[in-house]
Amino acid sequence: MTRRSADSGHPPPRVPRLPEPLPDLDGAACLDHKYLPASAWTGARASYRDRELAKAVCQACPVMERCREFGLGPVGAVMNGVLGGLSASERRQIRHERRLSA
Repeated sequence: MTRRSADSGHPPPRVPRLPEPLPDLDGAACLDHKYLPASAWTGARASYRDRELAKAVCQACPVMERCREFGLGPVGAVMNGVLGGLSASERRQIRHERRLSA
């Protein structure tokens, strides 16, 4: 296996600032979960099964409502994965329905 070096002709990726601070989610069920990898929540190469299990863990989380409202806000619009028991597409649908009813 060969190792490639960074292409000097391309600048490093820019990481945008979040439009709002992260909420205090101390005690969240997803933090250091011993049975599911972090990718189950972030969506990075997570299997369908892992994402569904992550959603199930969220349902019993003591801070799920705070996490869900955060996920439905401006930051959740740019984040992938499971937030507050909702996938990115589910959050997108709820934001769309909220705009229609406003």
